[in-house]
Amino acid sequence: MRRPLLALLMALAPVAIHAAPRAATKTAPKASTKAKAPARDASPAPKQPPAPAAAVPAPAPRYLDGLGHTPEQEKLLGEVSRALEAYEAESRDFHREVKQLVERRYAQRRAALSSSYEKSLTALESQERTHRLDAISRFEDFLRRYPNEPRATPDVMFRLAELYYERSADEHQLARKDYAERVRTLSDEAMADLPPEPEVDFTPSIGLYRQLLARFPDYKLNDGSLYLLAYCLSEQHKDEESLATYQQLTTRYPKSRFTTDAWTRIGEYWFEDETDPAALRKAADAYTAATRDTGHRFYDKARYKLAWTYYRMDWFDEAVDSFLLLLDHYQSHQQSGDKADEGDLRAEALQYIALSLADETWGGMARAQEIFAKRGGRPYEAEVYRRLGNVYFDQLRNTDAIAAYQQVLTTDPLTADAPRLQQRIVQAYERDRRMDLYALESEKLANSYLPGGAWYEKNKDDPNALSNAQTLAEQSLFSAASYQHQQAQAFQKEGKAEQSLSTYAAAARAYGTYLERFPRSKNAYPMRFFFAECLFNSNQFDAAAKAYEAVRDSNQDDTYRNVSAHNAVLAWKEQLTRDVKEGRVPERKPLRAAERPKDSAHAPVALAETEARLVKASDAYVALLPKEEAAPGIAYQAAELFYTHDDFAQARPRFERVVQAYPRNAVAGYATNLIIESFLVDQDWKSVEEVSARLASNAQVVDPQSDQYRELMKFKLAGRFNLADQLAAQKRYDEAAKKYLQLVEEAPRHEFADKALNNAAVAYEELRRFDSAMKLYERVYRDYPKSPWAHTALFRVAVNAQKSYDFDKAVTSYQKLVKDYPAAEERESALYNAAALLEGQQRYAEAAAAFQRCVELFPHGKNAPENQYRAARILEKQGDTRGEINALEAFVRKFASKPDQVELVVDAKRRLGDAWKKRGNAKEASRAYSAAADEFDRRKLKPETQQRAAEAAAYSRFQLAEAEFQRFDALKITGSGKVLERSFNKKTEAVKSVSDAYGKVLPYKQLEWSLAAFYRRGHALERFGNTLLEAPVPPEVKRLGDDAVLAYQDMLTQRTVALEDRAVESYAATLKEARKNHVSNEWTHRTLEALNRFRPKEYPVLKEPKGAIASETVYPDGLVGSLTAPVVPARTETDKAPRLTEEGAR
Repeated sequence: MRRPLLALLMALAPVAIHAAPRAATKTAPKASTKAKAPARDASPAPKQPPAPAAAVPAPAPRYLDGLGHTPEQEKLLGEVSRALEAYEAESRDFHREVKQLVERRYAQRRAALSSSYEKSLTALESQERTHRLDAISRFEDFLRRYPNEPRATPDVMFRLAELYYERSADEHQLARKDYAERVRTLSDEAMADLPPEPEVDFTPSIGLYRQLLARFPDYKLNDGSLYLLAYCLSEQHKDEESLATYQQLTTRYPKSRFTTDAWTRIGEYWFEDETDPAALRKAADAYTAATRDTGHRFYDKARYKLAWTYYRMDWFDEAVDSFLLLLDHYQSHQQSGDKADEGDLRAEALQYIALSLADETWGGMARAQEIFAKRGGRPYEAEVYRRLGNVYFDQLRNTDAIAAYQQVLTTDPLTADAPRLQQRIVQAYERDRRMDLYALESEKLANSYLPGGAWYEKNKDDPNALSNAQTLAEQSLFSAASYQHQQAQAFQKEGKAEQSLSTYAAAARAYGTYLERFPRSKNAYPMRFFFAECLFNSNQFDAAAKAYEAVRDSNQDDTYRNVSAHNAVLAWKEQLTRDVKEGRVPERKPLRAAERPKDSAHAPVALAETEARLVKASDAYVALLPKEEAAPGIAYQAAELFYTHDDFAQARPRFERVVQAYPRNAVAGYATNLIIESFLVDQDWKSVEEVSARLASNAQVVDPQSDQYRELMKFKLAGRFNLADQLAAQKRYDEAAKKYLQLVEEAPRHEFADKALNNAAVAYEELRRFDSAMKLYERVYRDYPKSPWAHTALFRVAVNAQKSYDFDKAVTSYQKLVKDYPAAEERESALYNAAALLEGQQRYAEAAAAFQRCVELFPHGKNAPENQYRAARILEKQGDTRGEINALEAFVRKFASKPDQVELVVDAKRRLGDAWKKRGNAKEASRAYSAAADEFDRRKLKPETQQRAAEAAAYSRFQLAEAEFQRFDALKITGSGKVLERSFNKKTEAVKSVSDAYGKVLPYKQLEWSLAAFYRRGHALERFGNTLLEAPVPPEVKRLGDDAVLAYQDMLTQRTVALEDRAVESYAATLKEARKNHVSNEWTHRTLEALNRFRPKEYPVLKEPKGAIASETVYPDGLVGSLTAPVVPARTETDKAPRLTEEGAR
């Protein structure tokens, strides 16, 4: 028969204690739960360079790494470490094989034994079941026979109740087994109607226990009966009845050995109750009662549940005190050497103390220190702080975690897990972004546990501790670097440039420190790569380039070889850019020949150190990875560096290799261009043409249908063009012309064809082969009408036609240029020249219209006034007075406000007077003459400096005086008496007015018109005298007789003589002034004739010589000469050819 039910229940008691409450308001992590390691401590294989946390595995511990003081010791220790690792690996393999073999054998033996035992157990269980039923039958029979026997009946009832319990349990077990078998065979559809699981039925036991307690209240084992009754009721889910029974037990049997268990189960009931607000307080009271027996074997469980209940009630003082009492209980048993209670709840008690102390409203480091200060030192004090630190750490309360861990290290600085605690401190600072303290504590972790230190000496016999310290130090440096690297990448992604730069610099320092401490670590290779990456991203390009080169040239691994080779080139490029910006290296650009100063000298310049390092890194990359996408560009840039330093001897072969190796890449075209440009800089046109032809002829490299081929042909022809330019500059015009024409014949659609044709024409002009030049010019504007040289060529055709005296063609060509090329710079000159030629051909109407159109098209041209004025002069020649008036009025209207045209304005108004005079409009003529003279006076012009205006003003004043003279000369002296007197007086006043009018001519200091004015003054006096002589004798004088008539006539004669004397005097003065200035003109002749009439002997008149035959010039003003010396407009001179086109194949 199996062991009694009571013993079984006693054994089950601790299991109930450990059962977690169904409705706990607080849960705590298991004591064994550990905080997860940061992601950067993970160790996946490298995937992508920019992510060091995911790329580099966490350093694996090696026994003796970093313990050597010299490279030789380190090497020897490394060999020992490798041997140990090999031994461990083989040992692990051996153990694994042994374990697998043992497990396989064990499985086989177990299967055999299980089959054997199953049969035996089945037989035994069947036999036991038979014996149990037999016993039940016997006990039931006894009770029927002796229901009230005081001594035996209670014992039988107690034992029969136990047998009922075992029978119920056995039946329940068989039912469950059968149920499980039936469930196993059910289909998926049948599972939907699955019957309920069978439940145990302890009703027989419960009924019998109650009878026993009722009929035999003083039975010695009634405390056990109550306990077992309460238990069975609980199993039947009759919790309230069970509770009442447990309470009855504690009341009736307070000293029973089952009382502590009963109080515990009462506590469990209330602990799990969710309906009664006072349930936890009642649970606490029950657990308190359960802890009174400190020697009870379940004391620790009751104490633990009491503390847990306080914890759930937020009674942290009581909870912590209870947990501490439990720890003290375990400590006392441990010190006494009692192995019966080693403290299986110790770890959980420590954990709950830590959780309580971590409560934000009650706990804290100060609270913990206060508690231990009151209780005195405890061996487990450091462990409490350690766990408190872990809780804080898991809750991300980093400052509190740091304080807790530091308290542990202060309390027990040489503890074996000190490195791990220090690492937690580092991580906490890292979380809080307190990077200064993070760096300081990381340094402590890396340096505090080295050989020779106190911690090392204390733990030197613990290889695991040493290995862990070494690993953590390495991991710390690794994590610090990786974290900084990741943060820098995050800042970079967020566009926080300054934070990114500083964080990359910090990561670079961390990587550098790691590499110094663990240069031979298996992680050194990737760490060196990330070191280079961070240097680069923190703008330490020089150091980054060298680090990349170390990775590139490493034989430890080749994972990052290719990218490091490329990044080394990029780093040197960035360093070069910085050197240029800061003035350490002069900036040099790959200037094309056209971008350099003309005829500038050049010589090779040595590369700066950074440039040389860049070329070396570039060559290494191309040699290592010639097929990579970046290789063509890198090879090209290295060659370009030499080109920028005018070291063409180095640049050309490098460019040639680029063209040969990467013919289909765009840089091949650039390289080809700079090969040619190098010859262009040297002005080696022959090489330009030859090299271009050679490169283009290699069909294996250059596809004849490709853009590159067309580019080379362009260079070839450009070289020919420039060679022709060179020949022309050397005045070898005939050879130059042939070269130009050779280009045009080979490629008539070439971009330089029109220029070449134009320059060939210019060369022929230089050779005075105007007809040939003109034919080529005609081809330019005929074959290339949109060429920028077309209008110039047409102009040259006109010029050459003019030189060849083909004026009609010249005029036609000039006019075509004006019509077809409205934007041509020669347009004004062409129109002017056409007008001048038309004037020379006496096609006055066309010439005038051309000059006027020139003014319309170029109203702001500096020659516009002269052109308008000249149009008027031509119309004057033509006799078109109306057109002349319109042209002159337009001139005055347009240019009167221009100070530099003031003289022509005065002259134009004078000519308006002449034109109106010719048209017989004396009034308008007089107005125009007055306007001319008044304009001179109003502007206060100076006769000495404005001769033309002074001459026009003097002429105008003279014409006005002439009109006055005509009015005076028309007056007659007639009548008698008062009438005669009035006519005489009027004539006298008129002669004065005439004298005054002619006097107005004199201020302009124009000798011709001054002499004319002087002459007219004398002539007016002479005409006054003649009028007196011609006047009839008045009738009243005649009536007085002949004597009166004679006396009257004698009086008139005397007056006439006086007037004649004054006239002679004026004539003599005029002639004297003329002779003084050596002037002989119409007016001097008239003066001499007048004097000859009065003083024939003094002033004899000579016979006029026969005039020379003269004809009017057929050339207009501006071509041969000009009466008015006009200013010719800016235009290309007809006797000078334009310069050669200097723009070539640059």
